[in-house]
Amino acid sequence: MDTGYGRKRGWPENESCKTFIGKSNFNLLRFVNIKYMLKKPDYSVPALERGLDVIEILANQRRPLTLTDIAELTGHPANGLFRITDCLAKRGYLSRNSTSGAFRLSLRLYQLAHTHSPVESLILAAREPMCNLVAQLGESCHLSVFDGTDLVIIDQVAANRAVRLSIEVGARFAATRTASGRLLLANLGKEARDALLKRLPKGVPVPVPAELDRLRKDGFCSAYEETVRGVADVAVLVGNPEVGVLAALTVSALSPPSPKNFTKRILPILRAAATCITRETGLEGGTDASTFL
Repeated sequence: MDTGYGRKRGWPENESCKTFIGKSNFNLLRFVNIKYMLKKPDYSVPALERGLDVIEILANQRRPLTLTDIAELTGHPANGLFRITDCLAKRGYLSRNSTSGAFRLSLRLYQLAHTHSPVESLILAAREPMCNLVAQLGESCHLSVFDGTDLVIIDQVAANRAVRLSIEVGARFAATRTASGRLLLANLGKEARDALLKRLPKGVPVPVPAELDRLRKDGFCSAYEETVRGVADVAVLVGNPEVGVLAALTVSALSPPSPKNFTKRILPILRAAATCITRETGLEGGTDASTFL
């Protein structure tokens, strides 16, 4: 292989080049050159990354920060951050206190985030991972969220076979009578959870706190023959409980030979799919999605 390295240095080419610099050194140069060609290009934009660091720091701290504070927390020099904060303030993303000079986030990001429905964004982010999930497992899956005290199906992908389970989009279920609903309930904040439980209609079962704590810790909920005879459900969480964006991704199967083994078999794939959806929505997921991608 002629790398062209010798020509750039004015060295002899091909076999004479090997003689000139030594065979081992020539092979080393070939390796270095090939490794350089295979290296992924770096398209980073340092100024943009520093700007995003500023926004994320202000969002996480939830208090006004001076330029010195931002420099200490981000590790970036203050002189470089001055231009960035000035630009963000002029564009309306930051507000600056005229007395202290401290910065805080304006409502500009909130305005941008609410130009699209969260449910629509969630459905768009979930469509491809859900289709891939069904292709891998051969079972139907659906996505659900809370609406008041009800669990509502917002999207579903049916398995591609003659006999399959399909749940109608828009269908409603009592929040505590489904695996998906109990999992979502377990991941609500205490105030939101208590408020929902108080509004439950009479006769709807209320899970004990220990069960909800266990579901929150496990990160999934499974049930067999809970709503339909012979149907097994396994649900995992989609979204980030810290910001209140929650949905349940659930696989439902008709009469699996062993519900416990069924859960064990599909759970890693189901969790990976949920992580893909979470990341597509821009929220951080806690499960490695490499087994699913």
